[in-house]
Amino acid sequence: MSGYQTSDEMSGVASKVSAEVGPIGDEADAIGKSQVGASDGGRDFGDKATAYATALHNNVIASLKAYGTATTTLSDKLTDTYRQYANTEGQNAGRVTTSGEGA
Repeated sequence: MSGYQTSDEMSGVASKVSAEVGPIGDEADAIGKSQVGASDGGRDFGDKATAYATALHNNVIASLKAYGTATTTLSDKLTDTYRQYANTEGQNAGRVTTSGEGA
């Protein structure tokens, strides 16, 4: 059979997307280990350092984790779709014997 092959192409895409989830989570964890706090701003800018740390955790890290979750969801949906297509292909492959011939 020539043309699009769900078993090769679609599953490959799902695997590549899935492989990115770990690195996204690792980046979020690495940023989360930042030890920025009030003392890093000194006496005059301690409140700014605290605000920075809060924004880092509430915005950057939270956004990265949400992106990782969305990537996982996409990967799962691609995998489910691949399985459905592969199942349908398998069921229909036995029914189609030749192409282009009249009934």
